[in-house]
Amino acid sequence: MLEEDSYPERLAEEEQATYWKVVIRRYAEAYEKTQMQANDRNQSIPTRLRKQIQDLFAKRLEMRGGGSISWGMWMYLPGYLEWVLGHIESGKSQPISDKELSKTWMGSHPFDLNPDSSTEKRLTEVITELKRTEAKLPTTQAQFLRSEFYRFFLKETPSSN
Repeated sequence: MLEEDSYPERLAEEEQATYWKVVIRRYAEAYEKTQMQANDRNQSIPTRLRKQIQDLFAKRLEMRGGGSISWGMWMYLPGYLEWVLGHIESGKSQPISDKELSKTWMGSHPFDLNPDSSTEKRLTEVITELKRTEAKLPTTQAQFLRSEFYRFFLKETPSSN
C-alpha cells in the first residue's frame, strides 16, 4: 500500500480542494472593481450609501457563522453589493415583510441547529438597521434592496441572475 503523501489522486484532490477559493476571490474582486467604476460614473443615488449597505450585509453574514460557504459569500459580497447598487434604480422586486425575513433567517444555518436567546435580538437589530437604510431611499429602491438582502442569504453561493 502506498503512503498517503505519494498517492497521486489524494495529492490532486488536495490541490483542487482550495482552487475554487482562488477563482472566487479573483472573480469577485474583478467584478467589484468594474461594477464600482460603472456605478460611480452613473452617480446613482445609493452609492453614497455604499458603506452603510455593506455594513448591513456584513452584520447579517457574520451571524451566519464560519465555514466554506460563508467564506464564499464573503468573497462575493463586495461584487454582489455593487451589482445591487448598479440595478437598484431599474430592478424589480416583490415586497418582503419583516416577519418573512425573520422566519427565513431562523430556519437557515446555523440558527436551525442551535438557536440561542440572543439570536432573535440580533436579527431584530439587523432588520431595524435595514429599515433605517431603506428610509433613505425611494420606495422602489428600498424594496429592491430588501429583496436582494433576502435573496443573498437564501442561496448557499450567491449569484446574480
